[in-house]
Amino acid sequence: MSDRGHNTWMYRIGFVFLGLALIVLRLLPLQTIPQTWAGPDVMLCLVFAWSVRRPDYVPTLLIATVILLEDFLLQRPPGLHAALIVGASFWLKSKAQTADDQTMTGEIVQITISVLGVLLATRLILALALLPLPSLSVHLAQALSTIIFYPVMALTSAFVLNVKPVKQSET
Repeated sequence: MSDRGHNTWMYRIGFVFLGLALIVLRLLPLQTIPQTWAGPDVMLCLVFAWSVRRPDYVPTLLIATVILLEDFLLQRPPGLHAALIVGASFWLKSKAQTADDQTMTGEIVQITISVLGVLLATRLILALALLPLPSLSVHLAQALSTIIFYPVMALTSAFVLNVKPVKQSET
């Protein structure tokens, strides 16, 4: 196996471990009082940051597996969030460009569209299935905090985890 292929598999394994760590952190009872605000969906930021920067590190089946596990453990409708995130990440991967062509502003616009698309699709599907909807203000607060947190995840991915956009010489 080439060094590049070995590196790709190491990042895929790293993604799974990061995903599992984020799930465990969400399951831990770290607060004893109810929250009045919704924090960012860090897993969504991780998936989107890696999908935009290095689509080869997060294949669709890997994303679907990790998010489906998160759906089960967080007691969300099984597969709904996973399907929507897979669809959004697929769209982001198709839009992924080389580092020279993509600006951070353009990336954030794409992420904003994706986060809002997942939010609206979730609400629509839950409403059509006649399932209880979270309050719109909580959903919008989480979407806003996720969009605001995305640059932190993108910078952490780039400078701490070394997940940088594909260079033209690598394609």
